[in-house]
Amino acid sequence: MKNKLIEWVKNNYSPKACGYTEMRSSGNESDVFCDGYDCGISNAAYEIGCILGMKLKEPEEQDYGF
Repeated sequence: MKNKLIEWVKNNYSPKACGYTEMRSSGNESDVFCDGYDCGISNAAYEIGCILGMKLKEPEEQDYGF
């Protein structure tokens, strides 16, 4: 089971996707749901990877453009 989780993390973690915000989809509102999904899955994969002791690149900070 641990190996399956490690593979899932490898396939679903993207440091860049962790930084997605609704501002990224500004002007293309239909993307906001896809970006939110990608961001959520990636953040979950990062947390699970940390629990498993995997060495992962730090997730990007969310940029709200302020």
